[in-house]
Amino acid sequence: MNSSQEYDKKSNIFSVKEFGAVGDGLQDDTLAITKAIDETYKNGGILLFPSGTYTISSDIELKREFISTGAVSFKAPDNGDLSPNVVFYIGRRMNVSNVTFNNLVVKLAPKDNEQIYTPVALNGVNFLHSSLQIGQSRTITSGYSIRCCKFTSIKSRAFNGLTVLNANHVLIDNCEFQEFLNGIYIEPTMSFAASEIRILNTRIANCVASSISLIGTSTARLSKIILDNLVITGSLRDKEMLKHGGIRAYFCNGLMINNITASTITDTIKLEACTDVKVHNSNLTSNEKACNIRATGCVNVDLFNCVFDRAVKTGYAIIIGNANLNAQTRGNTYPSKFWRIHDCSFHCLSSGIKIEYTDSISVFNNKFYTDVTQTNTGLLWFSKEVTNGQYFNNEFYAPGEIKTIRNDSSADVTNIYNEQKLNIIKPSINDYISEPIIKEHDSDLNEATSYLIEFRVNDYRKIQQAANTNDFKTLSDWMKSIDNATLAWNSSAWHVPSKKLGDIVVNGTVYDTYGTENFWWARSMLVIDRYNSLTCRDFSTPSYSSNNPLMIASASIAENAWQTAIFRAPLVVDGEVYDPVPNKLLDYNGWVGYLSARMCLGQKKDGSYILLAVDGKSGFAGCTMEQVARKMKDLGCIHAFNLDGGGSASLWYKGKIINNPSLGEGERKIPAIMYI
Repeated sequence: MNSSQEYDKKSNIFSVKEFGAVGDGLQDDTLAITKAIDETYKNGGILLFPSGTYTISSDIELKREFISTGAVSFKAPDNGDLSPNVVFYIGRRMNVSNVTFNNLVVKLAPKDNEQIYTPVALNGVNFLHSSLQIGQSRTITSGYSIRCCKFTSIKSRAFNGLTVLNANHVLIDNCEFQEFLNGIYIEPTMSFAASEIRILNTRIANCVASSISLIGTSTARLSKIILDNLVITGSLRDKEMLKHGGIRAYFCNGLMINNITASTITDTIKLEACTDVKVHNSNLTSNEKACNIRATGCVNVDLFNCVFDRAVKTGYAIIIGNANLNAQTRGNTYPSKFWRIHDCSFHCLSSGIKIEYTDSISVFNNKFYTDVTQTNTGLLWFSKEVTNGQYFNNEFYAPGEIKTIRNDSSADVTNIYNEQKLNIIKPSINDYISEPIIKEHDSDLNEATSYLIEFRVNDYRKIQQAANTNDFKTLSDWMKSIDNATLAWNSSAWHVPSKKLGDIVVNGTVYDTYGTENFWWARSMLVIDRYNSLTCRDFSTPSYSSNNPLMIASASIAENAWQTAIFRAPLVVDGEVYDPVPNKLLDYNGWVGYLSARMCLGQKKDGSYILLAVDGKSGFAGCTMEQVARKMKDLGCIHAFNLDGGGSASLWYKGKIINNPSLGEGERKIPAIMYI
């Protein structure tokens, strides 16, 4: 840059117009802006965009803080009704305010390589036929703020307004979304990559799929999500296209929905495989054959002080069930359980609440209103397979005699003035440990000797754990100080040079061994939660260092963990064998070639656990990870995990070790065990 091009060298501010940018909305400014960015990046300067509309025809990355004067717009050439395809990367920490992006994909991430990244705050930004993506596909980032932004798609509605990918601590506040596929779409692809997300004071209208989609999986869940003071209006012109409705949430732990006003043609709120959900102080309206709330396989749900408006005869205000019709939640092992519906108002033309396959539900202090003179289904319908349910202090208002309660669940129903109760007690399956323990030379496992045990505990607290990285002991020695145990096995592996465990959860409390978790040699986790469900997590991020701790124990607590254990890779996830090679949890030989003793724990769909031990010696005898994964799947496991194996694999039953650790070399001292 010569002296005539110099804008303000003393203050180290460079104007893009001094590099040839015009900003008239006609000339292509891509090359000039790229040169200006490179110059400011090289000199550590600040980039200035004077008022204007800057046309960008190819991807560009902003790598330094910039300032603007007046109205500044970034615009890609018109591409008709197609989704935008030119990407504007914001690759460094900065505050962006009072600019407009037109026909662009804006990504808050570096352009070339995914890396540890300090995020961006956006304030008063206008996205016109543009989308915003927060986060990266293989790195977890955190700390984003999106305030007072407006998202509008005036042409195609084939893309999302805002996508959050593997980002924690995200604030979306006082924004507007209109005319998108999904207004806000959050889908983590990694464990512990979607926590502490708040969507506040926001308006969302006319989205084809959903206004807000919270799409977790059994391994990559969302936790501690707050939706507060939202106005949602479903699209009225897409009756044949709409499938999901206002808010859909899969695999969310700790979801607070408060003060929502929503009107949709399809389901207003759809919950699947969620735990610890609160829907409070909301007004929900749906039409056609939809529901205000449709929930399957959700535990500990509280509906309070809500108004449910059903303007047509078909459909229900609330349907609670246990069906797994959605492929994304087919591995869900949660039942519908622990529901409270209270202090709500139901405005119905035929049916209010339909309950099926649900355990422990209370419906009380509600008001049901209907304008029809009769209904055959009942305003409150216990359809089938309901256990431990009750309803009382509900009021029913109708112009004539109607059927207020319908009970098809084979329960005795008593009606007392101002107190109606439904109590259904069915015997549960008792706790058990299968006997005799199946010991065999297993042809599926290279003729290695295996030990197969199936057990059930109806109370998750009966699965206990003990850990001490300062005092390793053999399993036999561990059990000398534990009373009333019947079955025990080794759990987490440890970092051999330091003899440290990764941070785990032991009996519902964080066992912190590292402080800042600065090693990631074992990047997967078994989780047994407070709802007696076993699932797996993986931390398959390439950026694992003390500079970017995942705080995996604290994240596990947020997902209701009761016990966790850490080692190489899951075995079965959602009923299918988990392949750890693409995520580099294991190399190919470690998955299909390396022989070792194994210790595996899994869970079947009915909630029973499978414990499988395999004798062997590391590198010489036993079975491979792939073989034992297929074995656990064949045994009916929906989820299964590979615990520490090799010389650590120890199985204790009724007072003694029953397997052959290291093929006769004896027990190894270990830092952590589980027992019942």
